[in-house]
Amino acid sequence: MMNLTIFLFFLGIILLGIEVFVPGFGLFGISGILSLILSWILSFIFLDYPLAWVLAEIFIAALLFIILLRIAKAKKIKDKIILGSVVEEDAAIKNTADNNIGQLGIVKTPLRPFGTITLENGQILDVCSQDGYIDEGEKVEIIYLKENKFFVKKTN
Repeated sequence: MMNLTIFLFFLGIILLGIEVFVPGFGLFGISGILSLILSWILSFIFLDYPLAWVLAEIFIAALLFIILLRIAKAKKIKDKIILGSVVEEDAAIKNTADNNIGQLGIVKTPLRPFGTITLENGQILDVCSQDGYIDEGEKVEIIYLKENKFFVKKTN
């Protein structure tokens, strides 16, 4: 029974290691955690010194984790897994959106109040009408941007 306990422990460690490098929804991670928990339960049931075995497993797991971190750091694997910089806001998108305010366009689909317009430069945008329903073919002006939605009003 000790062989099964050791096998489940190392299987759990290997599955957790695979979870770090394989994208997915956690199948390897969940299986690894369940394997570790099962090895701990079996050690409490069948071994003479279960607490010592569990503490040894935790120590070995922590040691293997530290070794994996050092290997990942030395081989620059960490940069492929962890985002190094924080993306605050895409300045190009914000500038483009700000440049659209005040532009004129033609309603492509009726605004009820949402629909699409074509700007003078040919760009097509999803917009919301501030005036309610606006028919297709009417001229509109972009008046503001709120929560990534352009709001338009009817022009003469």
